[in-house]
Amino acid sequence: MALSDPHLAELAHAYGIATEFWDFKGRLTEVSAETVIAILAAMDVDATDPDKSTAALNAVQNQPWTRVLPPCVVVEQGRAEPLLVHLPHGDWVRVAVRLEDGGLRELTQLRHDVAPRELSGRLLGEASFELPADLPLGYHRLEAATADGEVDATLVVTPTFVGFPAALGDRRTWGYAVQLYSLTSAESWGLGDLGDLADLAVWAATQQYAGYLLVNPLHAAEPTAPIEASPYLPMSRRFVNPVYLRPELVPEYAELGADARRRIRDLKRKLRDRIRDNDLIERRPIWKAKLKALRVIFDAGMRPARRMAFNDFLRREGRGLTQFATWSALVAEYGQDFREWPAKLRRPSSPEVAAFAAKHHERIVFFAWLQFLAAEQLRAAQSAARTAGMKLGIMSDLAVGVSGRSAEAWTYGNLFADGIGVGAPPDPFNQLGQDWGQSPWRPDRLAELSYAP
Repeated sequence: MALSDPHLAELAHAYGIATEFWDFKGRLTEVSAETVIAILAAMDVDATDPDKSTAALNAVQNQPWTRVLPPCVVVEQGRAEPLLVHLPHGDWVRVAVRLEDGGLRELTQLRHDVAPRELSGRLLGEASFELPADLPLGYHRLEAATADGEVDATLVVTPTFVGFPAALGDRRTWGYAVQLYSLTSAESWGLGDLGDLADLAVWAATQQYAGYLLVNPLHAAEPTAPIEASPYLPMSRRFVNPVYLRPELVPEYAELGADARRRIRDLKRKLRDRIRDNDLIERRPIWKAKLKALRVIFDAGMRPARRMAFNDFLRREGRGLTQFATWSALVAEYGQDFREWPAKLRRPSSPEVAAFAAKHHERIVFFAWLQFLAAEQLRAAQSAARTAGMKLGIMSDLAVGVSGRSAEAWTYGNLFADGIGVGAPPDPFNQLGQDWGQSPWRPDRLAELSYAP
């Protein structure tokens, strides 16, 4: 069905939904009304008939008038921008910016002749203030003082251009694109790891004079086997996939007793015997063997200095790591899709999740420790690359989203649009288009949280 309802098209634009695109043959293609209605429904907007789309359009157009400040304002440094403020018609208001460093900048009110608007029996006015071009980069606070009290909101000042890395100077450089999982060696466990990455970086820098290595996304996958083969469908983009760890590079490995070291060597030998003649990467047995080896190392404990470093890592990563490690422990207990867990465990803030975390504290610490090791080995690989002379070192690709059963979907469930997926329109290689199996973020709800997730 064609997009004939003008209110539906305007409603789509109000929610940032494109209503047309140029296809790979150069034709302007209109998005169908059914598609627009489905996307709006995923954002909790009912536009199933003209009356409902008109009502929804009025609601979204009136929404800014119902609050003094927007939930979050994003501006580019170097550009003066107007800030619209709403309050009862005729009331006074003062607006200032509280800078990250604690400083205060009063804003200048601009002439702004806009008729007041009546909503729910209240006559509301709109005022405009100038956000100056010289605000420093950072996350600041907008503070509005009115006759009814004080209101604040987040102000984000972003760079217009982040520039090029200083290490490049005025010269270009080149490098290798590498799928890390395929970069196996005699030392790794049948799948390329962060030790292999460091070795390749040193070789590429010293023998080929490469300036960087670009690797596939290293995002976290499932914490238990089987794990997703595609690095572009992760469980979290914030954390690293510990399948890329090399157990022998963990400092505590060198301090293990003879028995424990023999157990790990046996795990590796049996794994390599099993996968030796297979041309495919056997992620499931590889991760099962590595997980057992890493558990042996974890159970041996840490020296006080290492324990302090781990505790510093936990503090630095904060609540995000705790939630990810808790989700990992829940996956190990209840399965890989949180949507199939007991209902009371599907929200990270529930009392039942807190009770589970208390009961399974050691397992949660183990999964957090894996991230500590991953950060450590990735940092060591980058250090090896830069020390060997690479201008940029190691760069990682980034997935556009996460799986619908991911840790991020569990943590931020209401920030994702249900019932629709991220993908791409038809192209010469995929003439039916692509579905990447990922739920998109909801921009409106991200704004409410100042885009923090």
